Amino acid sequence: MSDSHGNLHNLEKIIKNEPEAEIFLHLGDTEPEVSALIARNPTKDIRYIRGNNDYVPAAPLSLIIDTEGARIFACHGNRQRVYSGTEILRNVALQNNCNVACFGHTHRFYYAYDDGVHIVNPGSCARPRDSHIPTYAFIDITQAGIVIGKKNLK
Repeated sequence: MSDSHGNLHNLEKIIKNEPEAEIFLHLGDTEPEVSALIARNPTKDIRYIRGNNDYVPAAPLSLIIDTEGARIFACHGNRQRVYSGTEILRNVALQNNCNVACFGHTHRFYYAYDDGVHIVNPGSCARPRDSHIPTYAFIDITQAGIVIGKKNLK
């Protein structure tokens, strides 16, 4: 999920919609609602990074998450200049031996497979720019491979 910009209600809906999820990852522009989300859901693994509209210095600018079958690079995307394309993002993922790269910032869902890297932007779960429906993404990592998709927030 990404770019909630104060909308705790929609973050709570995502948690409720995905009871089987092992990790929830927020890709930035979430201050201060992610702290409330974590406090309200202490048994959930909720991770987040700092976006260009977040001012919590303790929040990391990027994360690498190792899972069985995937190594995920996560960032907000503004520092990787994603409005100009995903080449920088893909290269950072490759340099860090990641096969998945997640970013936000544009408020638009995006998915591509480029040079062995799954690149995904979940869109905005509060203020989408590509539709009137907020979205988030899922990453299903299995022995058969990685499946990435978009979900509309209803």
